[in-house]
Amino acid sequence: MLAAGAQYLDLAVESALQSASLRHLVVFDYQPRIDDHQENLERARRRLHDACMPVVVSTLDEVIQRGRQLPPEPFYTGGTDERLAIDPLHVGQHRDTQGRDVHRTDAGQPMVDVDRG
Repeated sequence: MLAAGAQYLDLAVESALQSASLRHLVVFDYQPRIDDHQENLERARRRLHDACMPVVVSTLDEVIQRGRQLPPEPFYTGGTDERLAIDPLHVGQHRDTQGRDVHRTDAGQPMVDVDRG
């Protein structure tokens, strides 16, 4: 999956055309009332279709609507902790090499101390 802003769809399509594995392109800031956004979305869908690429181009709103129509996932009730899990990172939040959170205010600091002596 590749996510791109509506103003950068041409670049995203160029990347998609070079990928054998990409299947979904999500436009995360699409505003249907903005003519450029509409034109960029239509052009992206047309270019990928004309190139016979199996890439679905969706707006974030379309993805959310499809998700709301799905049945809820069952809660995990098994006896083992060997299951898939999610560890979300937010904008401005990263992890250092030891897995510790590094927040935006710490981002200018080196992530690993190096002894140069």
